[in-house]
Amino acid sequence: MMNKAKKLETLDIGLNLIDANPNQPRKKFDNDSLEELASSIRDKGVLQPIIVRSVGERYVIIAGERRTRAFTLAQRETIPAIILDVEEKEAVELALAENIQREDLSVIEEAHSLSGLADQYDGNIENVAIKIQKSIGYVRDRLSLLNLPEYAQDMLDRGEINLSQAKVILEIPDTNDQINAAKLAQKLQLSANQ
Repeated sequence: MMNKAKKLETLDIGLNLIDANPNQPRKKFDNDSLEELASSIRDKGVLQPIIVRSVGERYVIIAGERRTRAFTLAQRETIPAIILDVEEKEAVELALAENIQREDLSVIEEAHSLSGLADQYDGNIENVAIKIQKSIGYVRDRLSLLNLPEYAQDMLDRGEINLSQAKVILEIPDTNDQINAAKLAQKLQLSANQ
């Protein structure tokens, strides 16, 4: 995908000119982790520039929102950035693909990323699987988690229930019963088989 970029350039950009990506699947940023990164930035700088795209006189983050937040905490005025001259659709694909590959992305954040990528491919799950180099079954499993009630999704996101438990809960037809099963699984520490 990067070979389709029309223009590639690295420079320091003012943080006041950078906007968050509205399609960012990661919604939670650990404050302690951000403070640690900010401290590292103060001491050593940053090893990897963020990736942005130009939108008028401003820039939108494609990859690197966490680094951008840490630079703000470190009270820096500029951040090293690679500017990609790409269309919005390609920027969304790049941002989603980058987030899916992150190990610290929660399973629900990953599911939302995959859903966004599926939207880019008009719902074609096979294209999504090819794009992220995972099986179609893997993509379907993750997307199915978005059928859980929000309460159960939040429990999964917080680690109060695990992926195996969530898959079993999905088999329960009633939403209220799914929520109760999630609460019970957490309270009694039930395995998926139980």
